[in-house]
Amino acid sequence: MWGEEMDGYKTTEERLNAYGFIDPRIKIIHFPSREDYVKYLKTGHVFVSCARSEGWNLPLIEAMACGTPSIYSNCCAQLEFAEGKGFPVNIIGEKTANSNDYGRYVMSELPGNYYEPDFNHLSNVMRHVYENYDDCKEKSFEESIDLRNNFNWEKIGLIGYKTIMNFHKKINSTEFNKNKKPNEFKVSYFEGPKVEIIGDVYKQHLIEFLDESDNIVYSTNISNNMWTSCGRKYYTKWKIRIDGEIIDEFDLTNKRVLISMESKSIGDTIAWAPYVVEFSKKHNCKVVFSTFHNSWFEGHENYKDIEFIKPGDLTNCDVVYRVGWMRSDDNKWDKFDCYPNYPNTQELQKTASDILGLEFKELNLGINFTPKNKPYMGKYVILAPESTAGCKEWTYDSWVLLSKLLKENGYTPVVLTSKKYNIKNVPNAYGKSLEEAMNILYHSEFMIGLSSGLSWINWALGKHTVMISGFTPKHHEFTTNITRIQNEHSCNSCWSNINFKFDSGNWNWCPIWEGTDKQHICQKSISPLTVFNEIKQWIN
Repeated sequence: MWGEEMDGYKTTEERLNAYGFIDPRIKIIHFPSREDYVKYLKTGHVFVSCARSEGWNLPLIEAMACGTPSIYSNCCAQLEFAEGKGFPVNIIGEKTANSNDYGRYVMSELPGNYYEPDFNHLSNVMRHVYENYDDCKEKSFEESIDLRNNFNWEKIGLIGYKTIMNFHKKINSTEFNKNKKPNEFKVSYFEGPKVEIIGDVYKQHLIEFLDESDNIVYSTNISNNMWTSCGRKYYTKWKIRIDGEIIDEFDLTNKRVLISMESKSIGDTIAWAPYVVEFSKKHNCKVVFSTFHNSWFEGHENYKDIEFIKPGDLTNCDVVYRVGWMRSDDNKWDKFDCYPNYPNTQELQKTASDILGLEFKELNLGINFTPKNKPYMGKYVILAPESTAGCKEWTYDSWVLLSKLLKENGYTPVVLTSKKYNIKNVPNAYGKSLEEAMNILYHSEFMIGLSSGLSWINWALGKHTVMISGFTPKHHEFTTNITRIQNEHSCNSCWSNINFKFDSGNWNWCPIWEGTDKQHICQKSISPLTVFNEIKQWIN
């Protein structure tokens, strides 16, 4: 089974807002320092930890050792120190661990059950502590003395030392491995290769993850009843070597592979979708494809062998690949466990071929579209001035002048945008559905636009695109059926510089000239006459 954050929200703030739990009394603390963390435990009135599954629950014992009234699930290993203390919440039963309401931890091979707390009892316990706080605080303080005496680091260290010494003595005995179940190696490739050792024989094994050129990508030593995995998520023809012997080689033949489109962007989706078809053909596997725009491809002749699901839907699969641009914590495109190259330095389509391990070639497999009546009489040209970032934008005056030049040469310019964009005596087809926009593009002579999703739609429809883009290098978008216009004598192609961090929240983002007269000079230096002269040789 597969799923990420099941409700689709990336942050606690988003999730609380979506479920209507915004309240000034709720404070969200992100990654406090150790000093602040201890302060919260000491000064907080109540600590609540009512989880379905816990290990030893270090935060719980820390809170109880501070004398803070603590509420917890009456289950799991935490009972070693908590049983008979604090304020436990009853358990009413168990639920399977791979039930789909456990969020991102849903996995097809996750065995066993989770406990199910009695949340009505939790409410009662919280009310009891609130209404009888002084008594509960006194009880908690008395219990904290026992915890601090019996679970301090000195005693834990002594227990650990004795345990290790007894363990070494046992495993070195001749009787230890007698009649034990031999170790078995379990290999899987769900999101990267994983090796698990199952068995009773204590032995250190050298695990090596090799690529098809026999380069060691990652290696480590583990013993029985342990597992290890390699963090690389993009396609690699893996070889698994254990103690010097190849025990498994990656093969997707007849396997079920989920390819998840991580971007909602129109351009990204159209650019990357064709490679799932190539992947399916190359590996003779069943591809399940998840996009935010399935209707563009599902039922299309070129995608007839692909199964589609919605983002977040669950499906059985052997392997998962996620296609997208993933940023590191410092906002750079250098998450090289997700893809092998800086994605912004190369063709946009190559992001997909890199992640899926395919030889790059530009692919246009089209999108679902049924032409309807021509919406405008005569020859008309689409102007697409709308952008999602200031660095893409071409000035309003430039669009006005270009529209005049087109009309003087017998063409009717039509502005196509999602919001109204007024150019005098030029019709504006705004607020149209995507299907209507496609029909307008389909019947046009050609489109003049920016590095945008609309340009990718026009290309997928087989129409000619005139693209005005100075902030991306000429090879970044598609290179067929296009007239690409850029002022190479001006500052340009900042998008492909790995030293610049694009800030999607800053409309004025310009890594060199922001705040000066040269801001976005790569676009402003392209004149309407330059654009018109580029196209007039084939305009008739």
